Amino acid sequence: MFDTQDELYKLIARFNQFTVQEIASTVSQISLLLEQYHKETSAAIESVSQKVDLIHQDTRETNARVRRYSDLLEKIAAGIHPHITPPLTSQEKHAPQSKTSTQKSKL
Repeated sequence: MFDTQDELYKLIARFNQFTVQEIASTVSQISLLLEQYHKETSAAIESVSQKVDLIHQDTRETNARVRRYSDLLEKIAAGIHPHITPPLTSQEKHAPQSKTSTQKSKL
């Protein structure tokens, strides 16, 4: 004899099993997306951090250069002629050397 209540319980059990599988699959997909987002965000943060560090370094160098030039200007304004030129900056060190007038005349 056909037991409708038993069939109903079986149908509910299959539905619940299917639903649990769908939820697990969705959670897995969300987890993968979150992991990917975390990696991309971490990489972006690291890149920004490196750029900020470079900006800080450049700012420190600029401030030091400004202080040196300011000191030189004050000495010149006071009538003291410094015989020492300020040290080259990192950018000036790597700039191509221009030829002197004697070198140009030899060409």
